Amino acid sequence: MQRAGLPYFTPKLAFPGGKTWSSPCGAAKANWAAFYCPQDNTLYMPFEGLQTDTIGTKVGPYLALFAHEFGHHIQTLAGVWDAYGEARYEAGDQTPAGLDLSRRAELQAQCLAGMWFVGSAHGGASITATVVKDAITDNYTRGDWDKDFPPDHGTPQHYGSWMEHGYTTNRTGECNTWAAAPGDVS
Repeated sequence: MQRAGLPYFTPKLAFPGGKTWSSPCGAAKANWAAFYCPQDNTLYMPFEGLQTDTIGTKVGPYLALFAHEFGHHIQTLAGVWDAYGEARYEAGDQTPAGLDLSRRAELQAQCLAGMWFVGSAHGGASITATVVKDAITDNYTRGDWDKDFPPDHGTPQHYGSWMEHGYTTNRTGECNTWAAAPGDVS
Protein backbone atom coordinates (compact mmCIF):
# COMPACT_ATOMS: atom_id res chain seq x y z
CA MET A 1 0.00 0.00 0.00
CA GLN A 2 2.82 2.36 0.89
CA ARG A 3 4.63 1.74 -2.40
CA ALA A 4 1.40 2.54 -4.25
CA GLY A 5 0.98 5.75 -2.29
CA LEU A 6 -2.23 4.47 -0.68
CA PRO A 7 -3.19 4.78 2.97
CA TYR A 8 -2.94 1.82 5.26
CA PHE A 9 -4.10 1.00 8.75
CA THR A 10 -4.66 -2.28 10.52
CA PRO A 11 -8.29 -3.44 10.64
CA LYS A 12 -10.00 -4.21 13.91
CA LEU A 13 -10.98 -7.78 14.80
CA ALA A 14 -14.21 -8.95 16.40
CA PHE A 15 -15.17 -12.45 17.50
CA PRO A 16 -18.88 -12.24 18.28
CA GLY A 17 -20.57 -15.06 20.14
CA GLY A 18 -24.07 -16.37 19.90
CA LYS A 19 -26.37 -17.40 17.05
CA THR A 20 -27.05 -13.87 15.78
CA TRP A 21 -25.18 -10.61 16.16
CA SER A 22 -24.92 -7.29 14.42
CA SER A 23 -22.40 -4.87 13.00
CA PRO A 24 -22.66 -1.49 11.28
CA CYS A 25 -23.02 -3.51 8.05
CA GLY A 26 -26.15 -5.25 9.34
CA ALA A 27 -27.27 -8.34 11.19
CA ALA A 28 -25.51 -11.64 10.71
CA LYS A 29 -26.26 -15.30 11.27
CA ALA A 30 -24.13 -17.71 13.25
CA ASN A 31 -23.41 -19.87 10.19
CA TRP A 32 -21.39 -17.04 8.63
CA ALA A 33 -17.75 -17.93 9.03
CA ALA A 34 -16.46 -14.37 8.65
CA PHE A 35 -16.95 -11.09 6.90
CA TYR A 36 -15.35 -7.68 6.59
CA CYS A 37 -17.40 -4.57 7.39
CA PRO A 38 -15.95 -1.46 5.74
CA GLN A 39 -18.18 0.84 7.81
CA ASP A 40 -16.11 0.11 10.92
CA ASN A 41 -13.04 -1.48 9.27
CA THR A 42 -13.51 -4.68 11.23
CA LEU A 43 -12.99 -8.33 10.37
CA TYR A 44 -15.76 -10.32 12.05
CA MET A 45 -15.09 -14.00 12.78
CA PRO A 46 -17.94 -15.45 14.86
CA PHE A 47 -16.96 -18.60 16.74
CA GLU A 48 -20.29 -20.24 15.89
CA GLY A 49 -19.51 -20.10 12.15
CA LEU A 50 -15.93 -21.37 12.12
CA GLN A 51 -16.84 -24.99 11.30
CA THR A 52 -14.56 -26.38 13.99
CA ASP A 53 -16.47 -29.67 13.81
CA THR A 54 -15.24 -30.27 10.24
CA ILE A 55 -11.94 -28.35 10.14
CA GLY A 56 -10.68 -29.45 13.54
CA THR A 57 -7.31 -28.19 14.68
CA LYS A 58 -5.74 -27.37 11.31
CA VAL A 59 -4.67 -23.75 11.53
CA GLY A 60 -4.41 -23.11 7.78
CA PRO A 61 -8.13 -22.99 6.93
CA TYR A 62 -8.84 -20.56 9.78
CA LEU A 63 -5.99 -18.30 8.72
CA ALA A 64 -7.17 -18.51 5.10
CA LEU A 65 -10.55 -17.23 6.20
CA PHE A 66 -8.89 -14.37 8.07
CA ALA A 67 -6.60 -13.63 5.10
CA HIS A 68 -9.55 -13.54 2.68
CA GLU A 69 -11.36 -10.97 4.83
CA PHE A 70 -8.10 -9.04 5.16
CA GLY A 71 -8.07 -9.00 1.35
CA HIS A 72 -11.41 -7.18 1.48
CA HIS A 73 -9.82 -4.65 3.84
CA ILE A 74 -7.07 -4.03 1.27
CA GLN A 75 -9.69 -3.69 -1.48
CA THR A 76 -11.49 -1.11 0.66
CA LEU A 77 -8.36 0.93 1.34
CA ALA A 78 -7.42 0.86 -2.35
CA GLY A 79 -10.88 2.05 -3.43
CA VAL A 80 -11.66 -1.20 -5.24
CA TRP A 81 -14.52 -2.11 -2.89
CA ASP A 82 -16.38 1.17 -3.43
CA ALA A 83 -15.99 0.94 -7.22
CA TYR A 84 -17.16 -2.68 -7.13
CA GLY A 85 -20.17 -1.78 -4.98
CA GLU A 86 -21.24 0.96 -7.38
CA ALA A 87 -20.80 -1.27 -10.42
CA ARG A 88 -22.75 -4.12 -8.83
CA TYR A 89 -25.55 -1.77 -7.81
CA GLU A 90 -25.78 -0.50 -11.41
CA ALA A 91 -25.69 -4.04 -12.82
CA GLY A 92 -28.24 -5.38 -10.33
CA ASP A 93 -27.21 -7.38 -7.32
CA GLN A 94 -28.42 -10.82 -8.43
CA THR A 95 -28.21 -10.39 -12.20
CA PRO A 96 -25.64 -12.38 -14.17
CA ALA A 97 -23.51 -9.22 -14.48
CA GLY A 98 -23.85 -8.46 -10.76
CA LEU A 99 -22.88 -12.02 -9.80
CA ASP A 100 -19.89 -11.86 -12.18
CA LEU A 101 -18.71 -8.70 -10.39
CA SER A 102 -19.18 -10.41 -7.03
CA ARG A 103 -17.06 -13.38 -8.10
CA ARG A 104 -14.33 -11.05 -9.36
CA ALA A 105 -14.27 -9.20 -6.02
CA GLU A 106 -14.26 -12.43 -3.99
CA LEU A 107 -11.60 -14.11 -6.11
CA GLN A 108 -9.40 -11.02 -5.93
CA ALA A 109 -9.69 -11.25 -2.14
CA GLN A 110 -8.60 -14.89 -2.48
CA CYS A 111 -5.54 -13.85 -4.46
CA LEU A 112 -4.69 -11.17 -1.90
CA ALA A 113 -5.14 -13.81 0.80
CA GLY A 114 -2.47 -15.90 -0.89
CA MET A 115 -0.18 -12.88 -0.79
CA TRP A 116 -0.96 -12.46 2.92
CA PHE A 117 0.38 -15.97 3.48
CA VAL A 118 3.65 -15.10 1.74
CA GLY A 119 4.11 -12.03 3.92
CA SER A 120 3.24 -13.95 7.06
CA ALA A 121 5.47 -16.89 6.26
CA HIS A 122 8.46 -14.65 5.54
CA GLY A 123 7.70 -11.97 8.10
CA GLY A 124 8.71 -13.93 11.15
CA ALA A 125 5.28 -15.40 11.88
CA SER A 126 4.83 -19.09 12.62
CA ILE A 127 3.32 -19.90 9.23
CA THR A 128 4.84 -23.18 8.10
CA ALA A 129 4.70 -24.86 4.71
CA THR A 130 2.15 -27.29 6.19
CA VAL A 131 -0.09 -24.42 7.33
CA VAL A 132 0.04 -22.88 3.84
CA LYS A 133 -0.63 -26.24 2.17
CA ASP A 134 -3.60 -26.87 4.47
CA ALA A 135 -5.00 -23.41 3.73
CA ILE A 136 -4.72 -23.73 -0.03
CA THR A 137 -6.01 -27.32 -0.07
CA ASP A 138 -9.03 -26.36 2.04
CA ASN A 139 -9.85 -23.45 -0.26
CA TYR A 140 -10.21 -25.82 -3.20
CA THR A 141 -13.27 -27.13 -1.30
CA ARG A 142 -14.85 -23.68 -0.79
CA GLY A 143 -16.70 -21.31 -3.09
CA ASP A 144 -19.87 -21.91 -5.04
CA TRP A 145 -20.32 -25.65 -4.59
CA ASP A 146 -23.88 -25.46 -3.20
CA LYS A 147 -26.33 -25.03 -6.10
CA ASP A 148 -28.98 -23.70 -3.67
CA PHE A 149 -27.01 -20.45 -3.35
CA PRO A 150 -26.19 -17.84 -6.00
CA PRO A 151 -22.83 -18.21 -7.78
CA ASP A 152 -21.19 -15.20 -6.14
CA HIS A 153 -17.79 -16.49 -4.92
CA GLY A 154 -16.44 -18.64 -7.75
CA THR A 155 -16.17 -22.38 -8.26
CA PRO A 156 -14.14 -24.36 -5.74
CA GLN A 157 -11.45 -24.77 -8.42
CA HIS A 158 -11.20 -21.01 -8.97
CA TYR A 159 -11.56 -20.22 -5.26
CA GLY A 160 -8.52 -22.35 -4.50
CA SER A 161 -6.53 -21.49 -7.61
CA TRP A 162 -6.74 -17.72 -7.10
CA MET A 163 -5.41 -18.13 -3.56
CA GLU A 164 -2.64 -20.36 -4.81
CA HIS A 165 -1.90 -17.86 -7.60
CA GLY A 166 -1.51 -15.03 -5.07
CA TYR A 167 0.76 -17.18 -2.98
CA THR A 168 2.99 -18.31 -5.85
CA THR A 169 3.24 -14.99 -7.71
CA ASN A 170 3.11 -12.58 -4.73
CA ARG A 171 2.39 -9.64 -7.05
CA THR A 172 -0.61 -7.38 -6.64
CA GLY A 173 -0.98 -6.94 -10.40
CA GLU A 174 -1.37 -10.71 -10.72
CA CYS A 175 -4.54 -10.41 -8.60
CA ASN A 176 -6.37 -8.34 -11.22
CA THR A 177 -9.47 -10.49 -11.50
CA TRP A 178 -11.25 -7.54 -13.13
CA ALA A 179 -9.25 -8.10 -16.32
CA ALA A 180 -9.40 -11.91 -16.17
CA ALA A 181 -11.28 -13.88 -18.80
CA PRO A 182 -14.82 -14.85 -17.73
CA GLY A 183 -13.83 -18.52 -17.68
CA ASP A 184 -11.19 -17.78 -15.03
CA VAL A 185 -13.67 -16.23 -12.61
CA SER A 186 -16.68 -18.53 -12.90
